[in-house]
Amino acid sequence: QLSQRAKWEHMASELGLQPGMSVCDVGCGYGDWLRFCRDEVGCAVVGINITPEQATYAQQHYGLEVHIANWKDVLADPKLAKDLFGRFDAVTFMDTVEHYVTVEDRLNLKAQEKIYSGMCLFAYSLLKKDGSPKRVFMSCLHWHRKQPRDWSFYFHGYFMDKMYSGHY
Repeated sequence: QLSQRAKWEHMASELGLQPGMSVCDVGCGYGDWLRFCRDEVGCAVVGINITPEQATYAQQHYGLEVHIANWKDVLADPKLAKDLFGRFDAVTFMDTVEHYVTVEDRLNLKAQEKIYSGMCLFAYSLLKKDGSPKRVFMSCLHWHRKQPRDWSFYFHGYFMDKMYSGHY
């Protein structure tokens, strides 16, 4: 709990969050980060999550506004776009961006560029167009190239790739 709180405090500091600001977390999961932003910092918060069970938990247990959608679909949905675009001082992507490139596209740089360009356009569209800080914070799981390449490395890599649909 202490390390998680330290992470959130660091993020809030890096984002320059102040009471009254607004935050959108893309891939908000169960809503813990958003609850921290609302309850500890005093921000207005909104989540977007593709998994209905996680979104429902955040809605029911924390009373959060969470849209059940893939961020890619928001770009093409006029109702969601109208509700969300230009609304936020900060946008966060916590441990989600590594899931955006499918296993099929892990070696296709053009496909990856399209996906991440769309993600950047989406983040930009969510941000307010006035003089607010306009900050985006991303964290992702990654492997360092200097890790030893023993059986454990390949074993975990295989299951991360197959079970979590992403390139690490």
